[in-house]
Order: sequence, then C-alpha cells, then structure tokens
Amino acid sequence: MILWNARLSLQGYLTRVRALGVIAATAWLRLASMVGPTIVGTMSAYGLGSVFLTFAAVALLAALIVTIFAVETKGGEELSP
Repeated sequence: MILWNARLSLQGYLTRVRALGVIAATAWLRLASMVGPTIVGTMSAYGLGSVFLTFAAVALLAALIVTIFAVETKGGEELSP
C-alpha cells in the first residue's frame, strides 16, 4: 500500500523536476560525505561528547523546523489529472 501511494504522489511532478530533486539530493550527499569526516575529526579533539552533543542539537533543530513549517497532507491530498 505504501508503494502504491508513493507512485501516485510522484505522478504530480514532471520528470525533469523529479530528476532535479535526485540531483540535488545526490550533490548534498556527496558534499556531506567529503566534509563530514573532517568536521567530526576536528570536533573529536574537544572530546567525543561534543560530537554527540552537536549531532543532537542539529537533530533537535531539524525537528523544530519540521514542527513549525511542515504542512499536513493527510486527508487533503489530491491527485493531479
């Protein structure tokens, strides 16, 4: 059922828009893969606790942003023709 809903929701976007989303996500993934180990290595000089504290702060910030700005789509979704 989940896969069926995902397929229906993708029909609302043009192929070029979906491709652009995949490109942007892949670019961020590659950037994070290059920069992330360097940042974590630098932060570990201050102690391993600082690394986990920073990741927790980023996760809480993301949760706060999603809570404030996310739009509820349950029950209000319309399929494009």
